[in-house]
Amino acid sequence: MERTRKSASTFLAAIIVLIAVFAFYHCSADDGRTPAERQQIASALLGMLRSPHAHELDDLKMDDLKPNDPRIPEANRALHPVRFAFSQGAAVVYCGGTPAEYILRQGQRNPQIWTLYIAGPHAIGTREV
Repeated sequence: MERTRKSASTFLAAIIVLIAVFAFYHCSADDGRTPAERQQIASALLGMLRSPHAHELDDLKMDDLKPNDPRIPEANRALHPVRFAFSQGAAVVYCGGTPAEYILRQGQRNPQIWTLYIAGPHAIGTREV
């Protein structure tokens, strides 16, 4: 009886570990880019957010946004942006492909930590940068 209970507990623990590993990999951001490329995207968004041009880019619509606009860093230009949005502690680039958007948000508890969220088909997740 004790042996059966111990085996059941071990089996249950193994199932829980497998579920946790699956959830981690399934929920991880996978946009086909390397961590270094995502870091460049986040750094470029942060630079744009802090730029004096942020309000100008925030007002641009898809028809006004030119791919060779010098105010847009190369890392973000490669995302095929269709629109940008900026607010206190957040920057968003809406993309013309997949994933649909990259969101950079400042931490609420620790403003020194910024998190890059990746949203869209096949790429839902977050990465701390």
